[in-house]
Amino acid sequence: MFMLCSTPHGLRKVREQERLGQYRYRDPGRLGCIVGNEYGKLLSDWAGKCALTEAIPNLDWFAKILGHVLTFGTIAVLLSWFSAILGAALTFLIRRDHGYRKTFWNFLRFTFPAEILRNRSCRLDLFFAIATKMVAPFLIAPALITSAAMTQMIYIAFTGWFGANPSIPESFPVRALSLIGVVILGDFANFCTHYFDHHVKILWEFHKVHHAARFLIPLTNRRVHPVQEIFDDAPLLVLSGIWLGLISYMIGTPIDDTVTLGMDAYFVANLLSFYHLRHSHIPMSYGWLENVFLSPAQHHLHHSFAVRHCDRNFGLLLSCWDKLAGTFLRSEPQTAIQRGLPAEYASSYDSLLKLSIPPIVNAGRMVGSWGRELCRAIHQGE
Repeated sequence: MFMLCSTPHGLRKVREQERLGQYRYRDPGRLGCIVGNEYGKLLSDWAGKCALTEAIPNLDWFAKILGHVLTFGTIAVLLSWFSAILGAALTFLIRRDHGYRKTFWNFLRFTFPAEILRNRSCRLDLFFAIATKMVAPFLIAPALITSAAMTQMIYIAFTGWFGANPSIPESFPVRALSLIGVVILGDFANFCTHYFDHHVKILWEFHKVHHAARFLIPLTNRRVHPVQEIFDDAPLLVLSGIWLGLISYMIGTPIDDTVTLGMDAYFVANLLSFYHLRHSHIPMSYGWLENVFLSPAQHHLHHSFAVRHCDRNFGLLLSCWDKLAGTFLRSEPQTAIQRGLPAEYASSYDSLLKLSIPPIVNAGRMVGSWGRELCRAIHQGE
């Protein structure tokens, strides 16, 4: 939507119908899929009207395939991977400490080193990503429904308090401000949940699953226990829902239209933070810009269990949250990084089963221990 504002006339026409409430999103799929499916239909309709399909009517099937493949979600994912490759290329060309001569084949060796791709930790990331993919629909659909419900509640509240919405004319500056607001609030929510994942004992039991990876690859992004994912999503849904509800009230756009703006913000944040390189061996740093934006190399320090790196750089995009919390650290040479958990945990997270079940068992024991302590305290008080 926001990122596809330069659409052909046919798309703009349907976009106007959407604003008037005649076009609604109905697919409660993963982030980006709601937007993607609808824009897939729009692209299909546009492709069906283009000169090529008019000249060759039998290419209707091609228009349908094109509309299905070139969805918003697909384009956003491709852009995120393009940014990762671009970041890897810039790191390869600019840095001199990787030990490779600057040739194309050495770039491939630098980007896809065999010793990492063959590592057991990387294979475990792949299996865990496949396993969690099976439960993702049961987590993502409720999250999207919750986000829309929160936005609806805020919209109704503002309408009840202040009357009919002021209907500020929608424009590019207004849309950009809305998007920036969602990105900032989402980044703040991400920092807060990540900070608590490390400092609340029961949450750390689940977050250890992510930090157990001894080598970082983009799939390590998906090494997140489903229980942690539920907790991490909650503040983001609340904060973004409040902001989006306010935007929907001020601009007068439909609720579902505004909710998809939050998805745009999700992809924009990923693109700007070189999301895939955050979990990789590629030490992309920003130099002095790290005082404003967190680089992938800074997140690599976050995955080190060295004492000076412990509990540092919790943010995703902006550095200000870590600076305010006193957890900010500039990037360092990769040789100083000891990834994973300390040696005593080496055998505790080395299988798919150990990544999935023990955190739940350990958390249950904690809750049981707290319950027993509470009962003793009540008993002694009597």
